[in-house]
Amino acid sequence: MTEPAADPARSSWARYLQEVADRPGWSVTRLANEAGVHRSTIYRWIKGDTGGTTVELVNKIAAAAGDNPSIALAAAADVLGQTDPDAAEVAMVMASDLPESVKAELVEELRRMARADADRRRSFVDSFIRLRHV
Repeated sequence: MTEPAADPARSSWARYLQEVADRPGWSVTRLANEAGVHRSTIYRWIKGDTGGTTVELVNKIAAAAGDNPSIALAAAADVLGQTDPDAAEVAMVMASDLPESVKAELVEELRRMARADADRRRSFVDSFIRLRHV
């Protein structure tokens, strides 16, 4: 798979994955095998479908690539921030001097909180709409 790594329309997570796969001796297949992530998932992420991206998987990718997890988490922050925690909150965590495992734990908790908040908002909107149709 040969795509330009500098495409600004792609998430920094997609660009990071492509850059890892483009390293000498690396490929999407090698990255997938070493990270324990299906190759099609990595291809999907590189193409821009970032569904299923989790802090745990980001950490597996970083470990397989031999990268500092904060580099991979920072690259994935825009993806994690789109559907879960606020990207600014993730950036604060990543900029902190907390141990990497604590950063990952905190980002996961932010994701849980964001999902709960999104569920509450959806419930509110649903109730509001039903009340207005009466």
